Amino acid sequence: MKTFLSFLLSATTFFSFFSLSLEASSASQSLYREIHQLISFKNVLPDKNLLPDWSPNKNPCTYDGVTCRDDRVTSIDLSSKPLNVGFSAVASSLLSLTGLESLSLSDSHINGSITTFKCSPSLTTLDLSRNSISGPVTTLSSLGSCIGLKHLNVSSNTLDFPAKISGGMKKLSSLEVLDLSANSLSGDNVVGWALSDGCEALKHFAISGNKISGDVDVSRCVNLDLRYLSLAANKFTGEIPEILSVANCSELVSLHLSFNYLSGTIPSSLGSLSKLRDLKLWMNMLEGEIPQELMYVNTLETLILDFNDLTGEIPSGLSNCTNLNWISLSNNKLTGQIPRWIGRLENLAILKLSNNSFHGNIPAELGDCRSLIWLDLNTNNLNGTIPAEILVRCRICLFSTWVITSSLVRSLTRWVI
Repeated sequence: MKTFLSFLLSATTFFSFFSLSLEASSASQSLYREIHQLISFKNVLPDKNLLPDWSPNKNPCTYDGVTCRDDRVTSIDLSSKPLNVGFSAVASSLLSLTGLESLSLSDSHINGSITTFKCSPSLTTLDLSRNSISGPVTTLSSLGSCIGLKHLNVSSNTLDFPAKISGGMKKLSSLEVLDLSANSLSGDNVVGWALSDGCEALKHFAISGNKISGDVDVSRCVNLDLRYLSLAANKFTGEIPEILSVANCSELVSLHLSFNYLSGTIPSSLGSLSKLRDLKLWMNMLEGEIPQELMYVNTLETLILDFNDLTGEIPSGLSNCTNLNWISLSNNKLTGQIPRWIGRLENLAILKLSNNSFHGNIPAELGDCRSLIWLDLNTNNLNGTIPAEILVRCRICLFSTWVITSSLVRSLTRWVI
């Protein structure tokens, strides 16, 4: 019996040691492969003085820009380093690292086009912004080999939109964040293409700073859990679509459509976006009144509608939006008096009402805005006195081009910038 127990103990010890040896061997092989891939990438860099601590004799977890977990490379950040290499070098040496979860190469002088490659199944975040990546935006489908990719930033490159196109981004159906801003995208079908076939998981979509024309078309995307939508600084025309405020976009937190050629009125249905915090529609051709229904958006923090053709008075319903910290309505055709209830907005830091047709006195209640920093009432039809409470409160106050009848005018040089 003792002999059998001794044999069993010896066998158990042997197999435990053998198992640990295999694990150590596997870990050693994995580490060797990672060193080989990282050094291969360094060797293709034109500047041999870059990444001086990337040495084959060192643990890669000590390399500049490299982060590890459990002795595996999980994150690489080489942003703002002048790598001066093509995307193919990035793909073959870095993106294929088995355990890589995040790769940041923003402003790293990456050029060339995106081609098909083998990608780490662990990769969730890829930042290629502010580079010189070119070619059709449809080449992004090559990133479909990154089956776990959730965050993709290719903003500030030179991607274009081809004249003939088919399909969408079905291969990137797991994306939650997609930033295509500041590329060379043009045409009137870009948004429809980007949001079709695979946007069920998308929460953040930015395509601002391009030359995209046509209507704002998000109709092809269903079951969308979109939180952030930025289509600013393009050439969009037509009206703001009602679909933005129906069930498809009920989770919307930020809507940025500024610097376009949008016309028509601001849809009253935006009042149904109960989670909206930022509404930025400035520099368009919108007309009509600011919808009273915005009173239902209690979460609203930023309301920027400057440089449109809006008319009517500031809706009293906005008094319900007590989280507002920025109201900017300058360069419109708004009338009426400046509402006293604005003084109850304790978080309000910026109030810009210049270049309108407001009349009457400046309400002293504006001095109750504890957070007020910037007050611009320039170029209106205001009269009366400047309440001392306001001059004490705000840091930047603009009151020119209206009738001042107060002796406080003598002290304006101390308060007005």
